[in-house]
Amino acid sequence: MGIRGNLFARLLTQNPYAELVAFSEINSQVSEKASRTWKVKAYSRFEDMLEKEDLDAVIITTPDFAHYKPVMRSLERGLHIMVEKPFTQSLEEAETMFKKSIEVGSKCLVAFENRWNPAVVQAKNQIERGEIGNILTFNGLLSNQVFVPTQMLSWASRSTCGWFLLSHLLDLVYFLSGKFPESVYATGSKRFLKSLGVDTYDYIHVVVKYKDGSDGIFESVWCLPNSFPNVFDFKLSIYGDKGFLHINSAHQMLDLAAGSYRYPSSLVVDYGHKLIGFPGFMLDDFIDSIRLDREPLASFKDGLLNTRLLAAVHRSLESGKEEVIMGGDS
Repeated sequence: MGIRGNLFARLLTQNPYAELVAFSEINSQVSEKASRTWKVKAYSRFEDMLEKEDLDAVIITTPDFAHYKPVMRSLERGLHIMVEKPFTQSLEEAETMFKKSIEVGSKCLVAFENRWNPAVVQAKNQIERGEIGNILTFNGLLSNQVFVPTQMLSWASRSTCGWFLLSHLLDLVYFLSGKFPESVYATGSKRFLKSLGVDTYDYIHVVVKYKDGSDGIFESVWCLPNSFPNVFDFKLSIYGDKGFLHINSAHQMLDLAAGSYRYPSSLVVDYGHKLIGFPGFMLDDFIDSIRLDREPLASFKDGLLNTRLLAAVHRSLESGKEEVIMGGDS
């Protein structure tokens, strides 16, 4: 029940087809606060919650490295699942979770929330209309202020800006183009954050080659200065043989200059009685996939492909060589 857990708890209370009935949180202070806020049963062990509550679906918001056990236990009980991205940091775990989801037949969504970002949706519409023709190449970045790995995430040393950020960016390229990655070459460095006591990559640069012969260059940096106007910087350029698209989601149509210069969010807006924005669009779509019996927009298969690609990125960081994507487009 950290940032994301409380976000989705609030969004659940806004949906007319869903009811928040319980949550699990291992930190007792956090649990007590969340229990007062949401007025539902709290459990210290997710296993007990799954055993004792009459549930239809679960939302898993554990850290990047801790998705496997709650996903598998939930699938064993036949529950529908929404799980945070990245799907998992382990290729073996990803394969197992995907196969189990097929066996059980649950509706399973990986929270690649930018698939519901209005700018991305419009870009996909333009691509499908043929506005930019055949896609030739991509150039993208998704980065965070140093605040994120040093203060916001207590577990940053157990993840990377690759798992935490590139997972979004690389999924978007697949979502927008349908191109399957074939191989990757990645470079990165562990210096600045390590000097601050966080043993992870300061940045990761990636070249992805796709099966149709096209490629893309992507980067994530986890040490933007905290003076940057937004906690994240997100830009994606898509070049076609007839045109060009550029997404800039960091600047959200609003500038504020007061104690500091910043871009307040206009894509996720708190109206007091209701939170409006693409995380809510995603959650509503997950619930609709259950009640209307349709496939989620970002499935476990998409999560598996994303993990295969990111696993190759991290192998390349270690080997210093180009690495082939394991599993291909199967």
